[in-house]
Amino acid sequence: MINEKTAVDAKKNNFKKGLILLAVIVIIVAAVASKGSEFKDVSAYEGLEDSEKQKEKKSISKHKEIGEQVKIGELNFTVHGTKVAESNEFRKPSEGNQFLYVDLTVENKGSKQAQMTSIMTFSLVGKDGKCYNIVLPEEEESLNGLLESGDKMRGKVCFEVPENTHEFELEIKPAVVKAENVIIDIKAEEVTDIS
Repeated sequence: MINEKTAVDAKKNNFKKGLILLAVIVIIVAAVASKGSEFKDVSAYEGLEDSEKQKEKKSISKHKEIGEQVKIGELNFTVHGTKVAESNEFRKPSEGNQFLYVDLTVENKGSKQAQMTSIMTFSLVGKDGKCYNIVLPEEEESLNGLLESGDKMRGKVCFEVPENTHEFELEIKPAVVKAENVIIDIKAEEVTDIS
């Protein structure tokens, strides 16, 4: 009986030693993993609320109107107008929807060529917050391809939207890493024939 009790005590001691050893290993690994990383000063987070307000002000000031030239990185974008259509050369919209074409020019002011991909660059959002996708396949006048330094490209981007929605925001978000998005406000009274 004493041998059984001694064996059980030995197992408990071995288990405790194993847990302590595991804890020590975890602490050592954590210390090694964090070696070289810098701790950030908490004061860097002071005034965070103020910086959020500044971001909000910046985003409000980034709203532009049709006809205004917008510079994002090395690219200049100009929305010339919009048009509504019941179909395009490939398909018709779903019941209760229509196609909204946005006529744009993109100019490369940089010294290197730029890749334009409309599906990655443009998105359309209704005033209700709903996002509308670019209609695929895109037509011949789409804004896709290489844009050499100094060149301009004019084309149309097509979105499928509800017939009863008349106010939109066209978001331009080029692939420039540090560039901020710009929003072009599109209102019902600005929908014009761009043929």
